[in-house]
Amino acid sequence: LFINSFAKCWSRIVDSCDYRGIPYVSNDALYGDVHTGLRGLAWAASPNYLYGDYQYIVTPEIDTATLPINQLQFSFWTRSYSSLQRPTFIVGLMDGNDTTGASFTAVDTIVIEGSTAWQKRTVFFDTYSGTGNRIALKAERPDAEWEAGIDDIEIRLAPLCPPVTDIVATAIDTNTLTITWTDHSTSLSWDIEYG
Repeated sequence: LFINSFAKCWSRIVDSCDYRGIPYVSNDALYGDVHTGLRGLAWAASPNYLYGDYQYIVTPEIDTATLPINQLQFSFWTRSYSSLQRPTFIVGLMDGNDTTGASFTAVDTIVIEGSTAWQKRTVFFDTYSGTGNRIALKAERPDAEWEAGIDDIEIRLAPLCPPVTDIVATAIDTNTLTITWTDHSTSLSWDIEYG
């Protein structure tokens, strides 16, 4: 069921004049807003102005003297309501006193394509060097409408040996291939196993 409420301490920034209730805390398992527990975030975006040009959810301020942003990771579970939709989220950082999104600095873009299954997504802030102390998840006005669920958000210290991401195999033939990835550590060498 629709609960037009939001998590205490977190902020929701929406520029819509028509409808300011998205994203919202939901307890509706019917639409799949909940991954675990009793509540999740229901999120929708549309090419018309109903939901506005942008929507953010923003964490409370993080004490960056104790927890430097570039040592953190931000994880969440997400799913699309339809395999034909393409929910897109931009993860970034904002300054503590920003109530409009003006200081938002994007770090990574998460696209959910062709899947209604829950997927865990993790963003590392290892390359971030700005002054932002609030993590923000943003959706912009899309080309086509989408609806998604977000749940089980976690902010943790990144592991000392974080997993690589964005693994891509190219130039594949019968004897060779090229593998590339994004490394979130200062590793100088890697062990690659196959077979």
